[in-house]
Amino acid sequence: MSNVDNLLIFQNQYAEQVVLANMLLRQDFLEICLEKLKIDDFSCNYNRIAFGCIKNMQKNNIPVGVIALDDYLQKTGEILNVGGQEYIYSLIENIPVSCSLESNISILKECSLRRNISDACSRANKVCREPGERNSSQILEDVERIITSEVVRNRPKNLASVDIQESLLNVSEKIQNGTIIESGVKTQFPSLDTKLYGLKKSNLIIMAARPSMGKTTLAINIAENIALSGGKVLFISLEMSQQDIASKIFSSIGNIDYEKFETGEFDEVDKRKIEEVIVKLKSAKLKINDLPNLTVLDIKSIARDTIKEFSGLDLIVIDYLGLIVPSNPMANKNEQVAGISGDLKRLSRELNVPVLCLCQINRGVETRVEKRPTNADLRDSGAIEQDADVIMFVFREGEYKKDVPQIEKNRTEIIISKNRRGKTGVANLDFHGKYSRFLDCQKRFSEYCTDDSRVVNIWTKD
Repeated sequence: MSNVDNLLIFQNQYAEQVVLANMLLRQDFLEICLEKLKIDDFSCNYNRIAFGCIKNMQKNNIPVGVIALDDYLQKTGEILNVGGQEYIYSLIENIPVSCSLESNISILKECSLRRNISDACSRANKVCREPGERNSSQILEDVERIITSEVVRNRPKNLASVDIQESLLNVSEKIQNGTIIESGVKTQFPSLDTKLYGLKKSNLIIMAARPSMGKTTLAINIAENIALSGGKVLFISLEMSQQDIASKIFSSIGNIDYEKFETGEFDEVDKRKIEEVIVKLKSAKLKINDLPNLTVLDIKSIARDTIKEFSGLDLIVIDYLGLIVPSNPMANKNEQVAGISGDLKRLSRELNVPVLCLCQINRGVETRVEKRPTNADLRDSGAIEQDADVIMFVFREGEYKKDVPQIEKNRTEIIISKNRRGKTGVANLDFHGKYSRFLDCQKRFSEYCTDDSRVVNIWTKD
């Protein structure tokens, strides 16, 4: 290995410059970098000083940008210590941004770890070479102390353990207060909530189906239900436009024939209902983002912005997993999906928010006699089954039958095949595509619709 190769193991100035450029150009990336990095992660003195100044600016509520940084360095007398204005402006002129932030942060952390371990080994080696008056036992003790302290200092914080006594006391207090069961955010579909106990924080929930089963409609219904109940929801749509989603919400809440949003043939009653929906959702906290080609890191940035704006978040919906841009584009499809699945689980844990992600299932189910999907039918990767806390399938058997009444085609099974913190089994809903709406079989349609003339036409249950 050459001296250059040896050097690259311990430092990567290009990666440091990419990170700094991202911090100067994007507020969401600035917060991610300040959360994950510290000054010692930078090896180049120019970059260490620049990072330290950016951190101080953020701490003192000074807007961060290349011009603002230049001004701050001038005022603090540090401008020459970072190579002058020319170096600061070169960061954003010559370094690409955004696309490789996550990998470059990883490079910085890896180099920093190697430098720290190498330094600890050098100090341990000095003890061996220059023992002084130490005997063998003392040498071993000092070497162990040096190496162990460095390992502990660099160990990820999430590896910290909790004494069993503390865990028992926490559970005991919850039992005494009647709060032992953590109730998740309710979907407002009773048959679903009684099995899931709501959508729980830090859970990755996969909702999968073949095309035309209505999984996107159900996801929109859940999002609007939670928003109308006072919850805070972010809907990431990688497939449908904001306008299409808004049309489905109008149709669902206003009980307006969805086809009219294609033809534009609205009567006065429809227009009145549209205005009523706008009033009803005026204070709802529901964000829709329809930008294509997003990575999980992009989704995390959007979610952080939403959390800051809403002062919290109760649910993130992603439609759908297969359209998320992988962080490892050169890997095979199975590895890409596994990477995305793992990243989504980490996203839910880091933000402490339930993530409801839609997913497709393999076409092989179409050739079977038994059409009901199982976990093995999840497309492209078994990692999805491993990472998910909840897996549920949207299934309408009537879609595979000819000449059956519409009410039978509407009957929908939500097959909960995996549930780490609740029940498995089937929740029964009814699908009404005309109004972009699922209805719970435990409730009458009249509870959803104020137009009683429609009850007989599309809802016959008592």
